[in-house]
Amino acid sequence: MTLNLKFGDKSTSFILKDEAGCKDFAEKKSKNGQQLNDYYISKFAMMSQTHSDIIEEVNKPGIYKADGIITEKKDLRLTIQTADCMPVLLTDEKKVGAIHIGWQGIENKIFHKAILKFDISKLKIIIGPHAKKCCYEVKEDLYIKFNEYCIRDKDNIFLDLTREIANFSKENNIKLNISDICTIHDERYFSFRRDSTKLRQLSQIWI
Repeated sequence: MTLNLKFGDKSTSFILKDEAGCKDFAEKKSKNGQQLNDYYISKFAMMSQTHSDIIEEVNKPGIYKADGIITEKKDLRLTIQTADCMPVLLTDEKKVGAIHIGWQGIENKIFHKAILKFDISKLKIIIGPHAKKCCYEVKEDLYIKFNEYCIRDKDNIFLDLTREIANFSKENNIKLNISDICTIHDERYFSFRRDSTKLRQLSQIWI
């Protein structure tokens, strides 16, 4: 099986959250912004992401109401839209998966639900650019929910989105690769936290 991965940034990919955003981007950045959006939707398996725990097994391009998609179909690009959440890509040498995970995804255990659909003995996990613990500041309510994943620095609290997956991978001897790029800190990437942007970079996996 040949595995393909792609992590986009501002210069190489974008997706727009709504029709108004498409129009705004087309006017300011590109003459064919809307057409490019339409191309993505017609060629790739994408998600209407709502921070849910829904995972769909798919075999054709389209937009799926889910935060995780899995396939065994060749040449079908599973695509995640992010601007701070984690794009989590999975493979077990037979199938591939793409999971969108922010703090809500940690809370609803979407990662653990996703890996039930894979052969854990052959599982590999890749986490792309996301808001990292250096910059992802949260309030006390999230500290109460996720204190084991948080770091206190005087009066500030920072959340490590990767901690749950890193702990699980270590305990189960799973190969894990985590990007060292923070989308909040690195302005080459779209960041909702930094800019309140409607633009999203794409991450993809396919076989």
